[in-house]
Amino acid sequence: MTEQPGPNGHAMSGTGSDFADFLLGLPDASSIAYSPSGADKYFRASWADAYVTDDWHVRGNFSVNVGLRWDFQAPVTELYNRLVSLEVGPDWTTQTPVCAAAPPGTCTLASQFGLPDSLVRPDYHEFQPRIGIAWRPIPKHSTVVRAGYGLYYNTSVFQPLANQMSQQAPLSKSVTQSYSVSDAKSVPLPQGPQPLTIEDALQVPAISTTPQTFALDPNFRIGYIHYWQALVQQNLRGSFVATFTYSGNKGTHQVQEFLPWTFPAGDPLSPYPHGYVYETSSGNSNYNAASAQLQHRFHNGFLANSTYVFSKAIDDAQTLGGRGAAGSGYAQNWLDLAAERSVSSFNRANTLNLVLQYSTGMGTRGGTLINGWKGVLLKDWTLGPSLTLGSGLPATPIVIGRLTSGTGITGTTRADYLGGPLAAVLPGYGFDTAVFAAPPDGQWGDAGRGIITGPMQFGLNASASRVFRFGERRSMDIRFDGTNVLNHVTWASWNTTLGNSQFGLPTGANAMRNITATVRFRF
Repeated sequence: MTEQPGPNGHAMSGTGSDFADFLLGLPDASSIAYSPSGADKYFRASWADAYVTDDWHVRGNFSVNVGLRWDFQAPVTELYNRLVSLEVGPDWTTQTPVCAAAPPGTCTLASQFGLPDSLVRPDYHEFQPRIGIAWRPIPKHSTVVRAGYGLYYNTSVFQPLANQMSQQAPLSKSVTQSYSVSDAKSVPLPQGPQPLTIEDALQVPAISTTPQTFALDPNFRIGYIHYWQALVQQNLRGSFVATFTYSGNKGTHQVQEFLPWTFPAGDPLSPYPHGYVYETSSGNSNYNAASAQLQHRFHNGFLANSTYVFSKAIDDAQTLGGRGAAGSGYAQNWLDLAAERSVSSFNRANTLNLVLQYSTGMGTRGGTLINGWKGVLLKDWTLGPSLTLGSGLPATPIVIGRLTSGTGITGTTRADYLGGPLAAVLPGYGFDTAVFAAPPDGQWGDAGRGIITGPMQFGLNASASRVFRFGERRSMDIRFDGTNVLNHVTWASWNTTLGNSQFGLPTGANAMRNITATVRFRF
């Protein structure tokens, strides 16, 4: 390892090893964003709520619970009005920086657009009715029917929005400085770039002001969901209980983000303002699930619970998995937000969970009458295997770097779907890679979001524990926990990046078998 001396006596970056540069205190780049008026933000939020409920026993076997809640969550403000957004014109053809308060000439005051200091108009209509019923259709019988409906608002949405608006120009500035050996070679020293060190990486005179990169719909609304559920429960012989449940919800005013005047690669650069994210609340979602549960109540040391769930979730919302591509959070085509509607990224169509627990020394058949050294060794152990099976999560085929240059936004877009079955034809692959291709220049990829199903999940865990007591005040706990006890290989996901050499292959395996022993002494 060699060091090249710089003009101020420091060694210059570029030893050939990132770790060596780190040990020498020679960063390649430094960046900082700050507000000249102060680093701390003093956010203010206020809210009010009221709630009324009543239980009505219509009959001995039928009761109703009714309630109504009203919440008002005011949009978040900043004590010194250090919030900035963008006021956009018709069809997003113009943009104007808007500040709650700012020095003259830097941006337009919010009051000129009829906006409050929060830059978001409040909504006072957050009424949330709830109703629930319980019905025993056959008196003196164990069958029970329960159902309920409620409307719920997401009253915590405003804080993240205020965090984004408080980090924008002109009330926030940024410093970025970089250095490489190639820079020094292009300009003879000492006129060349100054090498960065930990001590002076941020001590540069040039202060740059970045443009606004975030715009919030001034009529942004708090999202809410309609939630409903109905179940039938029946006691069976042998301490078993069966429960059948249907549940669902519909979300409205969910968060959506898109990039105005951004087009696919190959199109000319837009003459209108671009390079910023516009956030609105026009998304929605739907979820429906049916489940069957068979439970064995604790009896003679044995407890069991098995649950199967069949579900489907659909959305075009950024916060629920609506993705233009993996991880971006933005709609692919800002002129066609409906194309984002697809299965949610968290949706597993089929899930089976099985949990067993057995405690030794319970009941006459379980060894409760055993004494002596056999009783000391065999009693009071708790054994607990658990099994999980789940279908794969949705995944999206993506293409990297397809947005028009100059937009200020980098990311990925969806691939083109050529048609045909998605099932894998080559061994080891998760899907048929031949049915996807890069979209032509000037076009968006037409592959649906979540069109690929990820690998199935399987997990068998187990545990064993025992408490040894020494008198009234002392005890020792011994516990063994094992995950993936069969050491069965399951894949985490498929590689869905078109053009990658691993496209269609597993990205990695889930955790291997792990067994942990824990001993605690209590006194």
